[in-house]
Amino acid sequence: ALQVTGANPAQIASQAILPAVLPTMIGLSLYRLDTNVRSSLVLGFVGGGGIGFQIQQALALFEYKQLTMLLIIMCVMIVGIEGLAVFLRKSIS
Repeated sequence: ALQVTGANPAQIASQAILPAVLPTMIGLSLYRLDTNVRSSLVLGFVGGGGIGFQIQQALALFEYKQLTMLLIIMCVMIVGIEGLAVFLRKSIS
């Protein structure tokens, strides 16, 4: 329909295609971000480095203050990403 009215390919993409696929693209991107953060925590715990490794080390060395702070950071990251996802999904739809 846009092509009949004389729209060029850039206008067709920005006015028809992008609005149709944007919610799905953002939803999938946020899902992958969430799963990547959670996977990085697990991989770090089994030896891959990062915050999971720090949690494992704090647990092994009985450094409960550091362990508590790392767990709080982990929870804040997950809740923050989830909150961002909810906000973006509501603002798009």
